[in-house]
This record gives sequence, C-alpha cells and structure tokens, in this order.
Amino acid sequence: MTHDLTSARSATTLEIQPFQEVEAMKVYGSSAIRNVAFVGHGASGKTSLVDALAFVSGASRRHGSIKDGTTLTDYSPDEIQRKHTINLGLGHAEWLDTKLNLIDTPGYLDYFGEVISGLHAADAAVVVLSGTGGVEVGTEKVWEVCDRLHLPRVLFVSLMDKEHADFQRVFDDVKAHLTPKVVPVEIPVGDGHDFHGIINLFSGHCHFYKKGTKTGEYDIVAIPPEYGALFKQYSEQLTEAVASTDDELIERYLGGEEIPRENFIKAVKKAVIAGEIVPLFCGSGELTYGTRTLLKKMVELFPSPAEATSPAEKGTHGGVPLLGRVFKTLSESHVGDVTLFRLYAGELRNGSEVFNAEHETVEKLNHVSVQQGKERLEVERLSAGDIGSVAKLKDTHTGDTFCWREAPVRLPPIPFPDPVATSAVVVKQRGEEDKLAAGLHKLHEEDPTFHFEYSSELG
Repeated sequence: MTHDLTSARSATTLEIQPFQEVEAMKVYGSSAIRNVAFVGHGASGKTSLVDALAFVSGASRRHGSIKDGTTLTDYSPDEIQRKHTINLGLGHAEWLDTKLNLIDTPGYLDYFGEVISGLHAADAAVVVLSGTGGVEVGTEKVWEVCDRLHLPRVLFVSLMDKEHADFQRVFDDVKAHLTPKVVPVEIPVGDGHDFHGIINLFSGHCHFYKKGTKTGEYDIVAIPPEYGALFKQYSEQLTEAVASTDDELIERYLGGEEIPRENFIKAVKKAVIAGEIVPLFCGSGELTYGTRTLLKKMVELFPSPAEATSPAEKGTHGGVPLLGRVFKTLSESHVGDVTLFRLYAGELRNGSEVFNAEHETVEKLNHVSVQQGKERLEVERLSAGDIGSVAKLKDTHTGDTFCWREAPVRLPPIPFPDPVATSAVVVKQRGEEDKLAAGLHKLHEEDPTFHFEYSSELG
C-alpha cells in the first residue's frame, strides 16, 4: 500500500511536552484585549521578542533563549533542536490593565500555513525585521497577507545588538521595498555591540540601558548631542505625517501650535488603524531593550476586538450571539488534540456546550483556558475577541466555526496556501496501513497544508 503525500512543509512527527495547568487567570473584557501576530522572515528575532515581552510584563516566569531551547513558544523537540519556529505558538502579556495575546509565527516559507492561521486570528501585526538583514523574502510575503487582511501594523527592527546592525539602512530598505508610509518613532543609540539606548520620539526622552538589564528597565537621560539633528529631523517627519491625516491637527501644525500628547496619540492610533502610517520601532528581544515601549504602544495604538472589524460584523454574520473559529490544532500525546480558537462574538463560559456548524455536532468545552506557551491557564469565561484553548474535542478541526445551535453560522474557510511538494510512502509490513493512515491524519490535523491520499497506481 502506498500513500501520495503532498505538503507545504516536511512531514515530521511532533512530540510536545505535557501541558501544565496552573492557577486561574484574570478575565479581560473586549476593550482590554489586543490580538497581535508577530510575523517576519526566519531568524529575524520574533520568538525572542515574544518571549521577552511576556517576561518583561510579568506574565511569564522565565526569560528564555533560542540557544538554550527555553523560549516561551518554541518548546517542541524539533524546534529546540533546529533552533527555529515550526508551529504557531501562543502566549500573552499583561500591560496597562490590558491583555496582549501574542501569536508567534514561523518565518521560513515551509511553514507559511501557520502564518496564515496566526494572521487570521489577529487584529494587528508586528512585522519584525533583523537589524542586520532588513527586508527579506519572508518579510515581503507576510506584508502582502497583512495588506489583503487590512491589518494595522507596526515594524520592529530587532537584533540591534548584533554586529553590522544598521537602523538607517533597514529604514531605507523598508521605504524602498515595503511601504513609503513608514515613519521612525525611535532612534537607536549605538549599533551592534555598542547599542545601549533608544530615543523615543513620542516622549522626547532618551532611554539608557545598563548592561545586565533584566526586564527592559532604563534610565531617562539627555539626548546625546550627536543625535540632536537626527532627533529633530525624525520628530518633524513624525509630526507632519500624523498631522497630515487629521484636518484639525494639520491646522495646528501649520500654525506653529504644539499638539497635546493625548490628541497626538489618538491621531497616531487612527492613522495606524487606517494604514496611513506605519511606525518603526527598534530594540533587542534577547537584551529586553525596547520591550517596555513596544508593550505600551501595542496597547495605545492597536485596536481592541471591540474596535476591529470582525467576521461577526461582515456579510450575513452581523448580530450573531456567539461566533468562534478554530485556527490551530496541536496534537499532544498525553492529552490528545488541543484546540486554539478565536472568539469573535458572545461570551463563552467554562463548560459551555457549543454547536460545530461544519459537522453539525455539539461539543462541550471543559477546562477552557488561555495559553502561555506550553502551559494552559484555566479561566471561568472568555469575552468576545479573546483567544482560548480547550482539549479533547471529538469532532472539531482547524478552520471549523462554532456557535449556538439556535443561531448556526459558518465562516468562510481560512485560505491556506497550496502544497508545493509531493512524495510517496510505502508501509514495510502488510497490516500497518491503518497505523500509517492514523499518523498521516494526525499530521493533517496539525497542518492543514499537509494532504494525503491513497493511490492504487503507486502500489
């Protein structure tokens, strides 16, 4: 017996460590949630940044590293061994009384289906660029998807502490290959091993980081004189770019008036959501430099689920009392399938029975949780817009919609990329066909870009 295998990535068995269930977590309302996908080319620093953001916020107990295989969202043996992300990972940070759902996605195109899943669950994106690599193939691919989904986004130049890091070169690269709407909102002080500070254009302060900084803490110091001209240039560019998106502000700006910070931040948020400007941040996830500012600005500039346009507001789905969609399935040997889902409308309580519209079956959601890497933190309920997880569902798969039985609805399927490789597998011994089929089915559950079929012609 043979099987024809078609996949957008290599077929490897994923062994995941047992999920740990820990203390219950605070419930956040829709207006206090931000769903953010971290996307970019491979090795640009996404996973290290997500790990640092969760740790600096206090939501994660350990600051991990790629080198040691201890990052929050890369915990499978394959990811630890290969030192890059293979599966979509999910964590969260808590900052300014807001819960930030952090969706870590792979950077290599072999796993692009995971990127598609993550972006469909998000309301905004942080596009991460390497300070040494700039705009790469993967950066352009994720940018195209963000454009199609009309996702608000910011850019973050990571790895600024690495040799040959060059912020100005990356800025020029972005303007030439991604968008002319990019506007620097930070200026790094020093490049490479001399990177030790960040000038924040919103506050006009210079953040000085001492060696050995653990949680992104900094001292506020005077802007170095050699950066004075650049600070003035970028500040004027930022003010003009934001003011040009608002009639009232442009009048103030042209009249020489100072724009109050509160009004300015509101205008920046409006412009970011409309895609009229794309702020450019910088820092280092490994050193935690720049993480506190990024946490604050994700809260201030990104839309909450209550402000973002969701599938519940499109087409014929308006006003539905409950609407959620599964965007990722993980297979865990000790628990079974772990389902990650985004709730778009309604409130979901632990133990609720929901209706799977695709398969017309009822599923009971026991132990509804939120993910923190490989851990699950149980919650009593989830508000509209939040992201949760649940284990041991029988007939629910990636892409499925759930709702109340009284108000059935089905969302359009997630548009996963077409497979790009084909292979054939033959069992060594007769009688093992069912085992092979079960294993292939499990791979398909985790990765919908992986397809398999029986071919009598190959036998």
